[in-house]
Amino acid sequence: MGFNAYYHGGWWGTDVIYSPESNATITVFTLQKDFQHIINPFIGKEFQKLLIKK
Repeated sequence: MGFNAYYHGGWWGTDVIYSPESNATITVFTLQKDFQHIINPFIGKEFQKLLIKK
């Protein structure tokens, strides 16, 4: 693939993924912390699809 992406998952339901090569950032705030572990893998896969399209 050949791109870098940086991720940070905050304690209070905030998740951020950043790719410097495409200058793209996705930030998601989950109001229900119990669902954070369900949403995170989905976000990563969708972000990867966006980067590959470029």
